[in-house]
Amino acid sequence: MSSPQSPSDSSTIKSPIEPTPFYGIRSWLSQVVVASFIAGGTAGAVSRTVVSPLERLKILLQVQNVGREEYKMSIGKALSKMWREEGWRGMMAGNGANCMRIVPYSAVQFGSYNIYKKVCFAFSCFCVGIMNGLGIQEYDTWAVSCRQW
Repeated sequence: MSSPQSPSDSSTIKSPIEPTPFYGIRSWLSQVVVASFIAGGTAGAVSRTVVSPLERLKILLQVQNVGREEYKMSIGKALSKMWREEGWRGMMAGNGANCMRIVPYSAVQFGSYNIYKKVCFAFSCFCVGIMNGLGIQEYDTWAVSCRQW
């Protein structure tokens, strides 16, 4: 007689698909729309952070009074002066507010582009189907790409 196998026995068969930790979050993040929004927001934040010193210099030059000659020099010299006097914090001053403004804008712009691209392509396939049904044969290449979609 054989005894029933205990759960600690190494010969028990495990399920081939075991849910990984954070499976729900991973599947949610892997959706095209969510991934597009995250990619757009990240790209906006990175681009604003890279050009932040130039944005700060632009503002300093714009608010400079007529009598002040503090930043009347080339861009390279002005950036080095800003670095010497204020350091890294001076170069990145105002970047947080700028990123808070641009991240939602970039996320919506990039994410909605993918949504509208799908909608417009589906509508164009619908129109091509109608035109082919009416006997207009000029849109055969579109019809082939719509069938593949």
